[in-house]
Amino acid sequence: MEFFVVVVTFSNLKGGTGKSSAAIIVSMALKSAGKRVLGIDMDINNSFSFYFLEDGNESERKNIAYALQGDNLLDFIIHTNKGVDIIPSSLRLVDLRAMSTSILKRLIPSLENAYDIVIIDTAPTYDNIVLNAVNASDYVITPINYSQFDFNSSIFLGQKLRMETEHFDKWFLFFNGHESRYDENPESLQNQYRTLFTQNEIFGSKILPVSFPFTRNIRKFADAGEIIQSKGQTAKLHRAVCDLCSIIIDEEIHPEKF
Repeated sequence: MEFFVVVVTFSNLKGGTGKSSAAIIVSMALKSAGKRVLGIDMDINNSFSFYFLEDGNESERKNIAYALQGDNLLDFIIHTNKGVDIIPSSLRLVDLRAMSTSILKRLIPSLENAYDIVIIDTAPTYDNIVLNAVNASDYVITPINYSQFDFNSSIFLGQKLRMETEHFDKWFLFFNGHESRYDENPESLQNQYRTLFTQNEIFGSKILPVSFPFTRNIRKFADAGEIIQSKGQTAKLHRAVCDLCSIIIDEEIHPEKF
């Protein structure tokens, strides 16, 4: 049986854009759609790990810092009660910032046929740890807010990916925090930033046709375990997450809830 797994990295130079929350919610949606999901946390802030882990002591023995120094990723996987397996983050990653940028890519085939998709969360920076994730990925996805800071940092990230990697063509962005009440007002700040992004020569073809709505339900999901379902007040978010997942795996998915 041929080995095949889709590897997706969520990356942004700027913090606070919802990168970790997006990685978590996408992982859970894909799991609910019947996919075998492995999450890898390469952000020392540990947000992704905290969501899935019940026993933090497990990560002292199994984490991505040790995995990057091993030969088989399967040896460092923790099975969680949420149905998404993970390789947690570790503060020891700070000691690996000068490592080769191709280690994770070399290790991905060690997963054999254990998973359909790998979701990687990265720190809001650009270093060899992030480049390991990028170089191992089939897609690099950047959540962006409607702000000048997001525009400037995304320009920089795009330039870096184009000059220093072979993954610029695999890099895409989507808007997080979209407010539909401003859609009909071309003068709204939200629409002005959308125009700024879409008309830029770097971003023109990079903006995905998906926008996560501005909602507290994402925070409730990540912090309090609230269920996202296809009806009620979470319906818009549910639809947006399903659309993003469908693009990632090139297969329409629509789990009732996750």
